[in-house]
Amino acid sequence: MVTPVKVLLYAPDGTPLVNTNGIIMQGAVAHGVAAAGNPLLEGGIAAEDADAIADVDIGDVVTQQLTRKGNAFIAVGQFISADGQAGGSAFILDESDAQRVLAVMPWGVGPDGSIDRLKTAGDAAGAGLGVLMVSQTGVQAEVSVTKALAAAGDYAAEDVLSESASAGTVWLFSAVVPSNGDRGKIVKAVALSETTALTPKLTLYLFNATPTGAVFNDNVANTSVLNANISQYVGQVDFPAMSDLGGDSESVVTPSLTTGNLPLAFEAASGANDLIGILVTQDAISGEVATDDMTIKLTIEKA
Repeated sequence: MVTPVKVLLYAPDGTPLVNTNGIIMQGAVAHGVAAAGNPLLEGGIAAEDADAIADVDIGDVVTQQLTRKGNAFIAVGQFISADGQAGGSAFILDESDAQRVLAVMPWGVGPDGSIDRLKTAGDAAGAGLGVLMVSQTGVQAEVSVTKALAAAGDYAAEDVLSESASAGTVWLFSAVVPSNGDRGKIVKAVALSETTALTPKLTLYLFNATPTGAVFNDNVANTSVLNANISQYVGQVDFPAMSDLGGDSESVVTPSLTTGNLPLAFEAASGANDLIGILVTQDAISGEVATDDMTIKLTIEKA
């Protein structure tokens, strides 16, 4: 038979360390006082990473894991501010215990492209998006437009190239930047004609809104850029002479071509994210084929 033994614990000053709630445990020194002797300290096990021990069930006691220098691991994704408040600086510790700062963006982007602040635990129900937005600066996208040119007759130098001689439309480059009013720059342009053996130089005039009074009809003398459209005018891309090796006639403009005007920076209109183009031939064309396709491709970089 085991005989229970009652042990009474007292602090150095004679104060009992037992009350109605159980045993009171305390160290020899208080918070803010230099450690001396053998104070009671909180610790854990040294680990190489935060996955050193197996997961436990919810509600179980878990052993704290620390780096070999006694620093706690912080899992990536648990953005904890320095002062415990949202929006503060946060960092994690790498394998050498060096601090790696975590950049936290306070804004989110919804599935429809709208931007709102991130939802936090303190927000009212439904407030905020709770989605972290990744900056799109520098991301490239290609936008392409193809028209079957009317080409009812030979083109004179400075004629417009379009799909109709009487009801021509602009070259609409849709959604060249993610949102209305965004900035971007054109870093590459390609012109491709289904008709082989064409050699004209081309110019693409670009606007952030449809220019009023401009000519859009095929095989008609160009009038752009008009003074009335200066506020919408973005600039022009000048294509070198087209060429081919038995296939489509083509021309490419990159920043390395000093006469092409690339890169070409622009700002979309406040109510749109498109660019409007008017394509003009710099040279006379006599080898045209009616309804053959002309394609213009623009590579856009988000600024």
